[in-house]
Amino acid sequence: MKAIFSGYYGAKNSGDDAFVEVSAWGSRKYWQSTEQLFFAGELPQISTPAEHYFAHKNYLSFGKAVKDIVLSDVFVSAGGSTFHSALKKTDLRTYAKLKKSLGCKGKTGAIGISLGPFVNKGAEEDTKEYLKTLDFLALRDDKSYEQALSYNLPYQPVRAFDLAALLPEIYNFDQHTREISEDLPIVGISVCNYESYINGDISKELNRNEFILNLIQQLRKHNNIMFRFFVFNGNSVMGDEKLTLEMIGNLNKDGKLKYEIVPYQPKVQDTFDRIAECSVVISTRLHASIFACYSNTPFFLLEYHRKCTDFLNDVGQAQNYRLLDGNVDAELIVTEIENIIFKKQILVPGNIKETIQRARLNFTATY
Repeated sequence: MKAIFSGYYGAKNSGDDAFVEVSAWGSRKYWQSTEQLFFAGELPQISTPAEHYFAHKNYLSFGKAVKDIVLSDVFVSAGGSTFHSALKKTDLRTYAKLKKSLGCKGKTGAIGISLGPFVNKGAEEDTKEYLKTLDFLALRDDKSYEQALSYNLPYQPVRAFDLAALLPEIYNFDQHTREISEDLPIVGISVCNYESYINGDISKELNRNEFILNLIQQLRKHNNIMFRFFVFNGNSVMGDEKLTLEMIGNLNKDGKLKYEIVPYQPKVQDTFDRIAECSVVISTRLHASIFACYSNTPFFLLEYHRKCTDFLNDVGQAQNYRLLDGNVDAELIVTEIENIIFKKQILVPGNIKETIQRARLNFTATY
């Protein structure tokens, strides 16, 4: 059985890399697929064998992709906020829709995805029409699930969760034996810009970045804290390296900042393990916090996008650990972080076990 996956893959983004890792593993484990194909120019290093090629390289590769979709046993949009705009002719999901209209064999679906925020009402209507052609749909957050229910789809949507919640199972990770340094606590940091890439209000990301700078400045008074900066997205155009280096430069003008940089890791497990070594993680990147959450690492996530808020609501993050969009009292957050590091006073999200089981439904309640 051949399973084909489409999404934001091959762009050196650790969060999207996790979708590749889990999709390939889950497809083989639960759907008994013998071949896993991803439309991407390159793939991260994952634990399950998978093939790939870039469908939009030229007309030949695009034609091959359309043929593969038509002949596939299952074509799946897996992971992420990939449903927000109307489908274009170059979007491969358009041909999955065509396949269904022609009555071809094989199933089409989507797992671990969010719906919206839509760019306009027309985009939502177009998405609704596409969703009606699917055989299954598994949503990663409650808001998207409720939205899907309102569409009166010809099948029952699945209340699932983010695929990355299954990473510990893939890696045989035991959260109870997680080793962290007592002498040199590590505070993980993952930053990114957002409004710069969507022509949004730049003041929002400036405020967000200033908020993290403020937290670090207050925490660095403890000389025994190491700040570990993660470049979660290593893309040359939309990656995090430039912002990360700028932030370190602003913090280290006196040359006394204890820090290290973890560049983008092509092996998903390496990033997961380095997150798990931290005493606490502060992030703008959603999946830096998701990796932290499911490695039993306390985390603080800035809610720059609805997907961040949805995740925190669904996983049951403690209110004391909510940063909103950087408009809370930084001193209160610093106190919470100090309590975690020095007093081992940790508020664990209330729905971790439940959300892991929901993540599994992406596979067990779909194909």
